[in-house]
Amino acid sequence: QNPPASGAPKEGSPEAERNELQSELQEAANSAEDTIRILETHLKKYPNSTVLAEVQQLLAKEAIETNDKRRIVLYGTPTLTRTPNDIQLLDRVTSALLTVGGKQNAELALEYAKRFEDYIIHIPVPKGSDPMRNQEDHDKAMERALLYQSRALSILGNNDDSRRKAALAYIAYPEEAS
Repeated sequence: QNPPASGAPKEGSPEAERNELQSELQEAANSAEDTIRILETHLKKYPNSTVLAEVQQLLAKEAIETNDKRRIVLYGTPTLTRTPNDIQLLDRVTSALLTVGGKQNAELALEYAKRFEDYIIHIPVPKGSDPMRNQEDHDKAMERALLYQSRALSILGNNDDSRRKAALAYIAYPEEAS
């Protein structure tokens, strides 16, 4: 076996790992399912991966693409600890936690839903070319944040607060499921 060329990364080095992952991803058929398979295989091969954060973030995004609730929770939760202001991910992980179920997931969903609500409260509605649509999107996001809290509170047995949050969700956007 020949040693690597002087400019080539050493086997097992972080650069070699990155190169291998890039090569595998380029060979994929560009489907979210293929990307997930490649990334999960990579994590099994490199459990202490130097690109763990990036791989988990990409896995979370691909899980959203495929609507895989289990993987959204599995990879989205650690990604949110590193990127807490990723609002799309915060929204989807909160929803997925409630769908997966359980008290522990409901507690985390409640925390995320409060963070989501806080973000919506403090972000101004963009004026843009379609201000009515922007206001509607903002109101729908607030409604989702409040409904997530309502669902989590219900799972946790706090029914009075759950009903109050559901009523606020209806006020935020009366045309939706609240």
